[in-house]
Amino acid sequence: DDILLSVRDLKKTFTIRKSGLFGGDHQTTVRAVGGVSFDIRRGECLGLVGESGSGKTTVSKILMRAITPSGGSVTFNGRDGAIDVLQGEGDALRMLRAKIQMVFQDPVSSLSPRMTVENILSEPLEIHQRGDAASRLATVKSLMQAIGLDPRFIKRYPHSFSGGQRQRIGIARALALGPELLICDEPVSALDVSVQAQILNLLKDLQKELGLTYLFISHNLAVVDYMADRIAVMCGGRIVELAPRETLLRKPIHPYTRSLVAAVPFPDLDRPMDFKTLKLSGASDTSAWGPQFRDEGDEDVLSPLDLGGGHLVLARRSADVSELRH
Repeated sequence: DDILLSVRDLKKTFTIRKSGLFGGDHQTTVRAVGGVSFDIRRGECLGLVGESGSGKTTVSKILMRAITPSGGSVTFNGRDGAIDVLQGEGDALRMLRAKIQMVFQDPVSSLSPRMTVENILSEPLEIHQRGDAASRLATVKSLMQAIGLDPRFIKRYPHSFSGGQRQRIGIARALALGPELLICDEPVSALDVSVQAQILNLLKDLQKELGLTYLFISHNLAVVDYMADRIAVMCGGRIVELAPRETLLRKPIHPYTRSLVAAVPFPDLDRPMDFKTLKLSGASDTSAWGPQFRDEGDEDVLSPLDLGGGHLVLARRSADVSELRH
């Protein structure tokens, strides 16, 4: 089976308690993620795009077991067999932690300023009791070489490195335990444009050399266009469209995806997606979408319609597929 991670009907609601002006609390339930389903194939890069608040990071935190979902299932089909990501405890959870790792957005706050590079890279090996001191040191040095940093720098602290070098260290830490899946949450958005391309190329090279699988979260279509094999577009906590990269960028079907692609007709790193302008234009306002894409709260609920060739779009079950294409 070539599916590494299978996500089904993932839901997450948050309860926000607000205090009234004249006393008295009232609760509001916010749906952060509503019925998200997707698969990540072994060896591929699945891009997940959407504006701030669309639910991208919530999905990644659920996959990393940092947040407990309100419903749904996640199955990881690793080399050692299937693991229920949401139910795993003890040894199963420990194994899962080694199999799925994360590269964070901010290379400054994700690295401890009080630890040397050697400490940062050897910590995962110590926690998981891998090898002895000598073999850990050898692993740290080989990780440094893999990310293009001189192993002589292992006694240095993060502040003595540039932003791009720090992100390389973050990537090396994520690779220390030999994971099968890397979740990259906006891994280049905090970096200068000139450095972004270097980090993206490094991630591509590592994917090829180590046979890695990526879930690549970004709000920048240019980055996803460069990295991803398939792209899933999120809006309002749901995946509204999922397709191979070229199909999605050339022939988007959903009105939200069409607005995204129209906003950046020629994606490049120098011109990131301006989601504020897009929001003001009403791209995510569901009332502006065609009736076949709107959830009116009746029985004819929205579901992913298969347009063929791995192209799925969230629409009414009664919608005519040939009409959606126009």
